[in-house]
Amino acid sequence: MKQSEIVKIMLAELGIKDASEINKVLKAKDAPAIRFRIAGKKIGHLGFTGLIKSVEAAGLKVFDVNKVTLLKYSDIEKFEKAKPKVPRPVQPKKEIVPEKKTARRGPIEVGAFTAENEDDESEGQDQEDTKTVSRRKPAGKQGSRFIPAKPGKL
Repeated sequence: MKQSEIVKIMLAELGIKDASEINKVLKAKDAPAIRFRIAGKKIGHLGFTGLIKSVEAAGLKVFDVNKVTLLKYSDIEKFEKAKPKVPRPVQPKKEIVPEKKTARRGPIEVGAFTAENEDDESEGQDQEDTKTVSRRKPAGKQGSRFIPAKPGKL
């Protein structure tokens, strides 16, 4: 971008008529804190938004995080006044509803649903004699077959 185009934009934003007064206004103690958006391939993908310290013959001196950086006019592709910061709308917090607890299943009666049980009842056995078994983890290898095991453990 050309120096003359950048100076025209700065004159309009600072409200002055003479280009020689730009650096005086920027260096004054009560200088307006106008932020400018500067973009270009060499400056960075998203560009740079910040305060300008001074306008030089080689480029613009801008305040970086803790230093002053010179951005050359040949590196600047886009120059405009930065948009004001707008706070994001606050979303209300979602209420946490406790989940209903489901009843745990008790022990399983062995033979309660088998055909053998019907045969046993016909012989006269009491239902009170049926044994109860608690649930256990399945026996055998656990885990995925696709995760390689240590050699020698297969």
